[in-house]
Amino acid sequence: MNEDRKKIWALTIYIVGIFIIGSLICPLLWNIIHSSPLQNIDSIGKASFGKVCNRAFMLVAFIGLWPLSKQLNCTRKDDFGLAIPRKKFWKEFGSGFLLGAITLLCLSLFFYFIELRTLKSGPVIPRLLKSVQKGIITGVAVGLIEEIFFRGILTRALSRISPLISAILISSTVYAAVHFIRGDSSTDYAIIHWYSGFTYLKSAFSLYSDPRFIGSFLTLVTVGIFLAWLTLKRGNIALCAGIHAGWVCIIKGTSHATRTDKESPYYYLVGNYDKFTGYAAFIWLSIICLCTWFYLEKKQRKGA
Repeated sequence: MNEDRKKIWALTIYIVGIFIIGSLICPLLWNIIHSSPLQNIDSIGKASFGKVCNRAFMLVAFIGLWPLSKQLNCTRKDDFGLAIPRKKFWKEFGSGFLLGAITLLCLSLFFYFIELRTLKSGPVIPRLLKSVQKGIITGVAVGLIEEIFFRGILTRALSRISPLISAILISSTVYAAVHFIRGDSSTDYAIIHWYSGFTYLKSAFSLYSDPRFIGSFLTLVTVGIFLAWLTLKRGNIALCAGIHAGWVCIIKGTSHATRTDKESPYYYLVGNYDKFTGYAAFIWLSIICLCTWFYLEKKQRKGA
């Protein structure tokens, strides 16, 4: 039990540390950028303070991942959900990617046909090609990183110190909750103080004040439960990382190519997180997750 408490404390310190240390290094990172040749790079030098803060939090989270893994005794490939031959990993990842992309593309097209989302102005073909490229790159990166942490490490670590259902529900709730801790990346200040990171952090919880977050929150909890179950069921993250990547690919690609019509009578179907997840996504992905679950269970029984 004492060892279990240490792991819980390690997770708590890690999460709190991201916010505190991240807030402290935001001004430092800002000053480094604007007092070095980095300021001459447009994508970096012209970034707002809010965007720099977001990167600072991500940097701290990444650096702290290895110490956290050691505290949780998660230092082997199996502890990250990666105990699977490389060729088989990418084969399952690819299958999952297609499943995720196709299922969410259906929802994206639905939004387009009911005119909830409309194409942005400009040449259509180049924008669509750019959207596909952006979606694939972002999808693969997010799918792998988030699955390694939330399902490979967090869910599996919790499953060793708590009942399986509790591990799945806790990790899925945490997964959903952190997505809504996000400030406006365009936030900028005339003068940067040592405490400016904390000022920005205070605004990062504003999404919770809007009731429209509920639909998106339900969507993320649902897919979190499904992906956690899938990881524990299969013993690795290959398939669920692919599905996750496919979903993100379509969301990012759709967001790049289209805009949400706030005047649409169907605007209530999307939440305030990414203007894509919401009540419609919650219902549709719940159906997809249940169908996939029944299919895999049936397939396993036939193979037994």
